[in-house]
Amino acid sequence: MRDIWLVVKHDIDRTLRQRSFWIVTLGMVGAVVGLVIWRPGMGDFPVYTQFTTASGPLWPMLFVTIACGAISGWHSLVSTSGTARQLERETDALPVGGGAMFLEAGFAVIAFLTATVAFGGFQGYMDAGGPAAALGVFAQGFAAFLGRVGIPQDFGVAYGSVFLTIMAITIMQLVVRFMRVASAELVGDAIPVMKNVHVGTTVALLLTVLFVWIIPWLAIWGAFGASNQLMAGLALMLIALWLKSESRKNAWALYPAIFMIITTLAALIYLGYDNFFRKLPAATTVQATIAFAHRVGADFPELMDVDRRGDLRDIVNSIRLDLLVAKADETGGDKGIRYLIDHEIAERVILERLGIDQAKLDAVKAEIAAELAEVARVKGFLKAVEGQADDARARHLIDKDVADESIVAIAGIGQDVIDTVKLAMEQELAEKARLAAEAEAAKKAAAEGPKLDDISSEDMLRYIEDIREIMEFSDNPDEIRTMCEQSSIPKSLVEVVVDNPDKLDELEAAAEA
Repeated sequence: MRDIWLVVKHDIDRTLRQRSFWIVTLGMVGAVVGLVIWRPGMGDFPVYTQFTTASGPLWPMLFVTIACGAISGWHSLVSTSGTARQLERETDALPVGGGAMFLEAGFAVIAFLTATVAFGGFQGYMDAGGPAAALGVFAQGFAAFLGRVGIPQDFGVAYGSVFLTIMAITIMQLVVRFMRVASAELVGDAIPVMKNVHVGTTVALLLTVLFVWIIPWLAIWGAFGASNQLMAGLALMLIALWLKSESRKNAWALYPAIFMIITTLAALIYLGYDNFFRKLPAATTVQATIAFAHRVGADFPELMDVDRRGDLRDIVNSIRLDLLVAKADETGGDKGIRYLIDHEIAERVILERLGIDQAKLDAVKAEIAAELAEVARVKGFLKAVEGQADDARARHLIDKDVADESIVAIAGIGQDVIDTVKLAMEQELAEKARLAAEAEAAKKAAAEGPKLDDISSEDMLRYIEDIREIMEFSDNPDEIRTMCEQSSIPKSLVEVVVDNPDKLDELEAAAEA
C-alpha cells in the first residue's frame, strides 16, 4: 500500500521506466526470439468448437471479454488524461499512441501463445493447470520460449512470474493514479481538498480496498468489459460527430461506433438476463447446501460427540454430494456425467440426481473405458522409445496405428511434428516402392535373358546345338519351350524356335559367318 501511494503521488514516467520498462522489453524480445527459433505449432487446439461457451454466445460476449483488445474505452480515457500530458509535442501523439497499441497487441499474442503452443496441445495446457492456474501457465509457457535462447527453465519461470507481476503492479499504479486525477477533476471544485495529491491518493486507495472486499471481481468481469467497450463506442461516436462538423469523412469512426454500441448493449442485456433468470435460480441448491452447512456448524459441538460422529460423516457426505451434483448440472451433458463418475459417485445416485437412464450412463462409462485403454496402450508404446526425440516417438506411434489426437494428447507431441514425420514416411514408402519396381523389372529381365541381337555368335551356336538336341527328343511346342527354359536358353531364341523352326538354320548360318 505504501509503495503504491508513493508511486501514484510521484512522477509516473520515471517510476514506470525504472520498474517495468527493461524487464518487460527484454522479456518480450526473448520470447519473440525463442518463438522464431522454435516455430512451434498449435497442436490439437481447435480453431472453432461451438458458438455458445461458458461465458455466453460468441456474439456479443467475445467483444467484451477481452477488455483491452483492438478497441478500448479505457485507452480513450488514458490518451486524454494521461498520455497527452506526457507528450512534449503534438506530433508525437501518433507514434506514441499507435506504437503503444501495437506493442500491447504483440504482448497479447505472446500471452495467448504461452497457453497454447508452449504446451504442444490442449492436454498439455490442462496438465499445466489450465484456466484455474493462469499465472502458472503463463510463467511456464514464457519459460518455454526463453528456454529456446538458452535460458534455464527455473530462471525462465521466475522471470515470467516477475514479468506478469510487474505488469499487474504497473496497471494497478496507473488505475489508481487516473482515479486520483479523475476524482480531482470531478469533485475538486466542490471539495477543494481532493485536489491535494496526498488526499486524492489516499481516497483512491481506500476506495480500491473497499471494492476488493465487497465486489466479486470475476462475477462482474463481463460487465466491466461491456462498460469499457461502451466507452470506446461513445468515444468513436464523438470523433464521428466532430469529423461531421468539420465536413470531413467520418465513416471509419461512425460504423465501428455503431457496431460497438449495439454489441456492448447486447452484452449487458445478456449478462442481466443470464444472472437474474438463469444463474440465480440455478444457485438454489448450492446456497441451500451452504446454509445447511452453517446450521451444522452451529451444532458442531454436539455432533462431535462420539455417538454422533456417524451422523456428522453422513452430513458432510450429503453436502459434498449436493455440491458435486450442482456442478455436474451446471456443466451439463456427458461432461457432467463424467464429472460425477470421476468423483466416484454411485451409479444409482447419478441416475437419480441427473435424471438419465442406464443406457446413457453405460455409454459414457464405455467411452471412458475406451479412452483409458487407449491411454494405457499408447503409454506402453512410448516405453519402447523413452528418451528419444519427438520425431522418433511420433514415427513409432504412427507405425502402431495411434491416432493423431492421441499422439498429441498423451505423448505431448505437436501436430506439426506429426505432419512432418508422416510426410517423411510417405516419401520413404514411395522410394521403397520405386526400388522394388526396379528390382522386379531387373529380375524379370534376367529371367528372360538377352535379346536376340545381343546374343554373341559363340553363345548362339551353343544354344542352337542344344535346341536341335531338344527338337530331336520332342516335336511338341510346349515341351520344347519347357525344356529350353530348363536349359537356360534365352527366351527370345526359344520364341523364334517355337514360332518359326525354319529360322534356326538362318540364325546358325549368320552365327557361323
